[in-house]
Amino acid sequence: MAGTLFLMPGLLGRLSCNLCTRLNFHTHTTRSDGRLNPHTVVDRYHEHGYSILAITDHNEVTWPWTAFAEMEASGTSQNRMESATETMPERPVWGYSNDDMHTEPHIGRNWNMLILPELSHDWVRTGMVEGLSYFVYVPGGHNGPEAPVIESDVDVILHVTPQHFRPQHFEAAVQARKHIFIEKPGGVDPVGVRIVMAAGRMAESAGLVVVAGTNFRHQRDYLTTRHMVRNGAIGDLVSASAWDIRGKIWHVNRQPGWSDMEAMLRDWMNWNWLSGGDNVDIAVHQIDMVSLYFGKHPVKALGFGGRHRRPTGNIYDYYSVEYEFDDGRIFNCKTRCIDGCDNKHGFMIFGTKGYTNCQNRIWDNDGNLTWEYEYPLDEEGRPTNRVAISSYDEEHINFVTAIRNNTPLNQTQDLAAATLCGVMGRESAITGRVVTWDDMMASNLRLGPTEYAMGPVPGVDTELPVPGTAPEIERSRGGG
Repeated sequence: MAGTLFLMPGLLGRLSCNLCTRLNFHTHTTRSDGRLNPHTVVDRYHEHGYSILAITDHNEVTWPWTAFAEMEASGTSQNRMESATETMPERPVWGYSNDDMHTEPHIGRNWNMLILPELSHDWVRTGMVEGLSYFVYVPGGHNGPEAPVIESDVDVILHVTPQHFRPQHFEAAVQARKHIFIEKPGGVDPVGVRIVMAAGRMAESAGLVVVAGTNFRHQRDYLTTRHMVRNGAIGDLVSASAWDIRGKIWHVNRQPGWSDMEAMLRDWMNWNWLSGGDNVDIAVHQIDMVSLYFGKHPVKALGFGGRHRRPTGNIYDYYSVEYEFDDGRIFNCKTRCIDGCDNKHGFMIFGTKGYTNCQNRIWDNDGNLTWEYEYPLDEEGRPTNRVAISSYDEEHINFVTAIRNNTPLNQTQDLAAATLCGVMGRESAITGRVVTWDDMMASNLRLGPTEYAMGPVPGVDTELPVPGTAPEIERSRGGG
């Protein structure tokens, strides 16, 4: 499909959410079967807050729009930026249905918000390929009631925004009786995670399907290995270790003219109040999988961490946390996000008769390999060394299947427990103190502001936390 892409940079500062750019990729003009000429289409979308527009006339290339004798370009359309006509990227892209605009009432019915660090042609293409967007539906279009998605008749909501907003949005989705895919983690602080726990119980009572983004729970090799362990392949479980030691996570440098709120939202991964920090956002996978094997979550954490090279935000770039279960068994979890270092990712769970990497191998206590997962072969009969269906696909297959078959499936409490344990470890690392599950369940710690507006962000401490300086777990700390 060929199309003409218009970038409207003057709009970006006027958007209600400066982190996102509103787009429509399905638009028709009088050059094919639309009823508005090209410059009117550009003007109308500009007036309704769009910063990205693609004109997709049938069998025509509408570019440049000033070239058509039957129209006079307005000042608005003349000041818009045009990109060269191109075909879609060679890689598969996410589908964008959008308005399918043919006439005025179609404008503003459906759109995508594309999450970009800057408004540029290269970033738009990257966003299309990587699916850096979310979909918005307004039943009456811009001329009707601007009801949010949650009040529409959609059946399913995918919640993948920065996790600070997860508890409030999840609770609202449950109250609206929507089936929900909830990305990990389930929040950033004890107050938020307890909201998720309560809403999850409400979802269960209402018969709603909730699938979490803890994708190892859906991956065939992990599930098969767990089945072997449950049947006694390594005996009684004794201890566990897990690692997610990788390179640097992305960041966005603050630009002139950005308010504190805009700078933090664009750089959300690097702020405790928005992401929860790596021991919450990343280690939630490790905590969840070990908890699944042990059949319960840890109840105590003693950790440490620090920061050497992270250029923005107020989170550490490494954590090491010793978790303890209620029976005294120990689980060590380590994360690090620093470039130029050796990396390690995975698990090791030790039992009385052997040990496993949780994914595809089991050894006895003498180091002999006793079992190995058999991966499918490729078309030429060679081992693929990977599962046939990605866990990122499996989790959504399981989600949709449970909805269609009316099968109970609710992963809220598992996600919430792993998230709260991540918070428990983070709070131990940044305070230098032992933190317990009971501390977290009693804490009124809530990170971030209580009101959201572009400008200053009151109550958020921009300084790096220093272990040993807090007299106890700060039960009313509002910063992050």
